[in-house]
Amino acid sequence: MSWKPERDLASALRRFPEKADRVLRLAERDEAFRDMCEELAAAEAALETLTGDGSATGAARREECEGWIVRLLGEMSDAVREEEVIRLSDRRRR
Repeated sequence: MSWKPERDLASALRRFPEKADRVLRLAERDEAFRDMCEELAAAEAALETLTGDGSATGAARREECEGWIVRLLGEMSDAVREEEVIRLSDRRRR
C-alpha cells in the first residue's frame, strides 16, 4: 500500500471528527499513525466491496474486516489520546 493522504486521512477524520487537529498532527509526524490510517482506509474499502455478498465466505471476510477496523480504531484512539497527554504536558512545562 502507499500513503494517499486524501483517502487515508478521510477515513481517520470521519472516525475521529472531534479530534481532527490531533489526527492531522499525528499523521504529519508519525509514520506508524499514517500506516494505521492507510490500513483503516483499506479495511473500510474491503468491507464496502463485501457488502451484499451473502455467501459464507463473504460473511467470514466481512467479520475479518470488521475485526481489523475495531483493532485499528483502538490503536488509533490510544495514539490520539497519547498525543493529547503529550501536548498537555508540553503546555505545563512552559
